[in-house]
Amino acid sequence: MSRKRKCLAIGLAVMLGFGLALFLWPRDRITAESWEKIRIGMTEEEVEGILGGPGENAKEVLAEWHALAKQLGREPFTTDGTYFEEPIIYLAIPPGIGRMKNWPDEDNRIWKGRRGIMGVQFDCDGRVAWCFFQGMRSADPSIIDRLRDFLGW
Repeated sequence: MSRKRKCLAIGLAVMLGFGLALFLWPRDRITAESWEKIRIGMTEEEVEGILGGPGENAKEVLAEWHALAKQLGREPFTTDGTYFEEPIIYLAIPPGIGRMKNWPDEDNRIWKGRRGIMGVQFDCDGRVAWCFFQGMRSADPSIIDRLRDFLGW
């Protein structure tokens, strides 16, 4: 095999490997489509099933966000104008049953994805009382993020 063919074969193998890795990379589950599947009254386990795992403590996520913004001297993410939320319905629930907790609270969760964040507030019974989705992007997207956005992945 000539040297030219070896270089061509290696180049094609690298490109194929990169393309395959990019194609098989897990898709973001924190999207507006997954927000539409979450319903008031769902349990935390049902939400975790939709979003692919447990959320993070809302207080800790907000503290990390503010620390990162302070460190960078600017907001680390930009919004894309997308925002959805379910209305708070606890006012219709009799006192003492399913009462709301403060936001953010230890039992309120945030899920972070490449295309946004989703927050879910659980009542005292551990059921969804309110949720939101905010479309966001990194202020400095990587080349992989740009390529995936270009390809619609």
